[in-house]
Amino acid sequence: AQQMQLEADKAEQIQLLEAEQAEQKLQIMLEQGKQKEELNAERAHMEAEVEKAQQMQLEADKAEQIQLLEAEQAEQKLQIMLEQGKQKEELNAERAHMEAEVEKAQQMQLE
Repeated sequence: AQQMQLEADKAEQIQLLEAEQAEQKLQIMLEQGKQKEELNAERAHMEAEVEKAQQMQLEADKAEQIQLLEAEQAEQKLQIMLEQGKQKEELNAERAHMEAEVEKAQQMQLE
């Protein structure tokens, strides 16, 4: 009877140890699951940050492109204004020359 009680106690102790071990495995699995969730949340956050940075870079690139186009446009306007100024000078010179010719002709007419 004592032998059988000893065997029963051993069997019960083994069952308790196995149950404890199973509980520890579950705890580890839960912890790993939690860590995986945290990693996934961190990954999602980082991906959102990267996307935000890319969007900002895109906006900066657009702004730079707009500035370059505006500078180019301003340069073209200046070029046109310079060209018009040159043409105006040439017209003034031509007018002065013609006026001198007319005056010369009138002078000759008078003589």
